[in-house]
Amino acid sequence: MKNILIFGLLILLLISCNNTKLTPNEKKDNLKSNKSTIVKLPHALDEISGLSTTSDGRLFCHDDERGIIYHIDSETGKIIKRFQVGKIGLDLDFEGMAIAGEKFFLISSNGRLYEFEEGKDLEKVTFKEYNLGFSMNFEFEGLCYNSQTNSLLMASKKHPGKIHKGNRAIYSFSLENHKLNNSPLFLIPLKELSKKFDIKDFYPSGIIIHPSSGDYYIISSKGRPSLVRISKSGELLNAYKLDKKTFAQPEGIVFLSNSTLLISNEAKAKRATLVKLNLSEL
Repeated sequence: MKNILIFGLLILLLISCNNTKLTPNEKKDNLKSNKSTIVKLPHALDEISGLSTTSDGRLFCHDDERGIIYHIDSETGKIIKRFQVGKIGLDLDFEGMAIAGEKFFLISSNGRLYEFEEGKDLEKVTFKEYNLGFSMNFEFEGLCYNSQTNSLLMASKKHPGKIHKGNRAIYSFSLENHKLNNSPLFLIPLKELSKKFDIKDFYPSGIIIHPSSGDYYIISSKGRPSLVRISKSGELLNAYKLDKKTFAQPEGIVFLSNSTLLISNEAKAKRATLVKLNLSEL
């Protein structure tokens, strides 16, 4: 009888183990290379920053300082073509990129926005410049297009605005009237992020909107690389610490499909990479 009881307890223990699911706090540490596909990029893309896709699914990226736009193959990392913004180039600290219909946009860290159209291979294209009026305290890195509101979303890396201390701020710029909304679209509460997910340093470097749910996905490169998910109403839903070996310096983020997230990493000691994550595995 004793042996039967012991055997029964072992069976229950095995069943319990097999049914155990990761809690959010356990899952956030589990975004490692075994859940991703890594594509190495050519050295021309060592300073890769923003990512964006066209309506027909082509992937574009840009470097950090020269205003050169690259059309790349997401499967191989091969450069398909490149073109330059400005006749003599633009020597600025470019961070994020977005594509809205036929228009391409770059944002510099000092809050200047550049609008232009796609060029042919090696072409030099003209541009429009918008001074958004932000002070030097702001440092913008993330940029994406919101098709529902026909606006651009801009993520401030550090300063959220005087009355929003303790948060990271996401601002919006209307493409209807080319005006900035001076109030943040939503805030990322740093205290809540630390308490719930043990992420103490968060400095947004990229932002994208899920094509179906409308949720926002924001990455941070500085400190411990991490990924935060915010609902379309502005609620903090989840956060993940990213594996440092896989995500050496995450700068760009984009969706290839509803379940495939693509993150670009600048080169550090090794090569720049594209990392594909399947959201259904998170």
